[in-house]
Amino acid sequence: MELKTINIYLNTENSYLPKVKYVFNTICNIMGVKAKFFSGLTSEVIHIYYGIRTEDDYPIFIYHNPEAVDFFSRKELYPPQKINLIKYQDEFMPVLFSQKGELFKYTTTSIRIRKDLISSAFYFLSCWQEYASPDEVTPSSHYDYFESFQYRFGFTDVPAVDRYCELLANVIRRTFPEFSISDIWPKGKKFALSLSHNVEFWNLQPSSDVDSPKASPYKKMF
Repeated sequence: MELKTINIYLNTENSYLPKVKYVFNTICNIMGVKAKFFSGLTSEVIHIYYGIRTEDDYPIFIYHNPEAVDFFSRKELYPPQKINLIKYQDEFMPVLFSQKGELFKYTTTSIRIRKDLISSAFYFLSCWQEYASPDEVTPSSHYDYFESFQYRFGFTDVPAVDRYCELLANVIRRTFPEFSISDIWPKGKKFALSLSHNVEFWNLQPSSDVDSPKASPYKKMF
């Protein structure tokens, strides 16, 4: 029987739960499965535990850094000197809110992911570095690409959240062989393009005084 719902036990501060659920729902949506969340006492089988350190045993643990809760309560940039570049499948991916060291720890009953992938994913999914930038970012002004983590650390071509998703999917497959990723796009397509931000609208008709394409002010395109 295929595993279509991932039971996730959350043990973080209540104020942090909306961010955590947003990330898990996004990742599970990419994998084509549903996320079901638990806290407190439950008789349900738990597949993933995310939260503060515990002596309880679960098949998959994901490290949680409590300092991330305080960080996201303020409006500031993540310190670049604390970024970890972790090698995974012959590629370096960025990880935040985590100490250096091995990515995985294995026991006889569980796999432990020793990096806070969930807080890291929220930082990138929310475009936090743009939100917390000291320079105001408006529809008529770009966020300075040269100030981004992606440029400064050379991972502009690494989709960090996609890599977190692939990593977690591989761990779930290894732990639960009945798990399979479903096709979520119509007609068997492997991906889709969705515009989720402002883009420039180009007027390709030459103006009366400039004989070349002219960019109009930013417009929201939906």
